[in-house]
Order: sequence, then structure tokens, then C-alpha cells
Amino acid sequence: MKRIYADYSATAPLCGPAREKMTQLLDTFGNPTSAHQEGRMARKAVETARKQIARAIHAEPEEVFFTSGGSEANAAVLNQGWDFQASPVEHASVLAHPNARTGVIAVDRYGTVQPFTAACACVMLVNNEVGTIQPVKELAAGDAEHGGVTRWLHVDAVQAVGHIPVNVKELGCDTLSLSGHKFGAPPGVGALYISKRINRKFFRALIPGGGQEQGIRSGTENVPGIAAMGAAIEWSVEHMEEHRRRLQMLCDKLIDGIAAIRGTELTGHPTNRVPGIASFMFRDVEGTALAGALDEDGIAVSAGSACAAGKPKPSHVLLAMGCEPEQAAGALRISIGWKTTEDEADAVIKAVRQRVRELRGR
Repeated sequence: MKRIYADYSATAPLCGPAREKMTQLLDTFGNPTSAHQEGRMARKAVETARKQIARAIHAEPEEVFFTSGGSEANAAVLNQGWDFQASPVEHASVLAHPNARTGVIAVDRYGTVQPFTAACACVMLVNNEVGTIQPVKELAAGDAEHGGVTRWLHVDAVQAVGHIPVNVKELGCDTLSLSGHKFGAPPGVGALYISKRINRKFFRALIPGGGQEQGIRSGTENVPGIAAMGAAIEWSVEHMEEHRRRLQMLCDKLIDGIAAIRGTELTGHPTNRVPGIASFMFRDVEGTALAGALDEDGIAVSAGSACAAGKPKPSHVLLAMGCEPEQAAGALRISIGWKTTEDEADAVIKAVRQRVRELRGR
């Protein structure tokens, strides 16, 4: 049985250019900090990727620092000692940090962050569960109408980079995190943008040691992974509009076909959402049970809940949006990408309909 992968928001398949670049560099043994030829070749690969990442987000190469992923990049910012106000729909890597505070920033029923004023704040550009795109540019404005951030705005762009245009200058952010495996690079590599406005002399390294990445992140760089991420982001940006149009068509099909099921509700903003993520709540159905049943059918999706100590726990995102716990327990996220076909979308709709009927017992 051929499986259907519809969990791109969790991790995306390795794209062709990333696979090719990574394969080329797997036999490169030089340390980027070494002065010999092998070291210089490794350094060249790292710096090429740095330029590729910078171009993709409209930053300068010296503003890009490599990490192990988005969670580390978020932690590096929160490690600075400031209290950061965080929206209640942020990723767990933000909400679990001791320097993150909730209570000032609110969201509406679509998961859209509402105007606020804070000295330091964390706001994700695209919500990883429901796909809502946040009005970061307006939130950063700092004017009387929109509120704003006065000292430091960190943007978690893990679900945005490679999927929608991201321009750090237009967003007005001070720092921004991204993760390679969300747009076709291998897991275990990401990046942190730090604006020149931040005095890096006083930036507290999350991982101290050898002083790599201008002292921001010590540790020998993951050369094959970094180079693959550079190739992946270049490929993603080049094909972004083509992928957006196709994914929008497929996502609309999924939404129309699944939301028509009795007792089903689309979550997230109905229009201001990233193409590729469709999240639903099903009345009288456990999301974890539905995801498990679909897995048996050969379809990989995610339940809209996290598991704590083996017990289902309603999604904090949906609860923040005003959903009741029993509603949130019936959540399912379907996320598609460049390999998804129309036939696969049709198969997902058919399987969801069938399994929901079975789980409801009628």
C-alpha cells in the first residue's frame, strides 16, 4: 500500500537540491575553523549557505547565525534575560521557557494576535497548528492605533520561511528563527537572524565554548546540513509562487470536502492562512483516535493535541482561541506540500469521511 504523507508541518521531505548538496559534502572532513584547504572548503560551503539564507529573508549575511533548529534559535533569544511577552498560541519552545510571560497578548477565535504594547515580545509569523498568518508588521509598528513593541520583537518564522515571502526589514523584527526541515532541508539545522540593531557584544551565548558563529553559538558547524539548508531555501523561494498556487487549490479542496462533514469546524483564519495547513475539529470524535485510524489507512496526519505522560491533552492553541476542551480534543491537522497530488487529496477526504463515520458509530 502506497502511503500518503500529509504532515509537512511536522517535517517536510528532503527536497532534491538539498539531498544533492548534502550528498556532495558528506565526505568533506574539514572543520570550518581550520586554516588548511579542507577547512577552507568547509568554510566556503557554510558561508555560501549563509548568503542564501540572508537573501531569502532580505537580511545581511552577517546577521545570520546557524543553530540546530528553530527551538534552539528561540531559546537563544529568550536566554538574554529579558522578560518576553508571548502570545498564548506560541510554540512550546517559547512557552516553556522561564523568561516567557503570557497574559498581556491575546488572540481572537481565529488565533490572530490582537494589538498589544510590550517592551519585549515573541510572536510566531504562521501558527504551526491552525496556519493563521499573524499581522507581525502591524504589531511591530509601535503606533497608538496598533500598540507595538518598544525594545525587542522576536518572530518565530519556522512555519513561514520557504512557504510565504519573509522580509525581516518589512516585518520590523529584531530577531527571527527558522528551521530547515520545514522547507526541505534535513532535521537538525536552523538559523537565527539577529538584526544589526542588537549589540552582539552583549548577546549572551546559549552555547558558549569555541566562539563559532561570531561567539553567538559555539560548536563545530554542521557543514552538510547547513549547505543542504541553503540549497533548500534557495529552491523553496524560487518555486514559492508555483507551490503556493497549487497548494492553495489542494487545500481549498481539502477544506471544502472535510468541512462539509456534519459536526466539523475549520480552525484558524478562513482566508489569512498559509497554503498547505488545514486544521479541523470533529464533534464526538477524538483527534488522536482519528489520526491513528488514518495511519492504519496509510495516511500520515497529526492530531491537534499533544500527549503528556501518555494522556491526551487538548491543544493549548485551540484553548487560547476559546475552544472548549472537548472541542479541542477532536482536532486534526492535515498539512500538505510540494509532493502532494490531487489524487492524494481526494483519498484523504474519502478516508476522513469514512473514519469519522466509523468512530461516531453511525
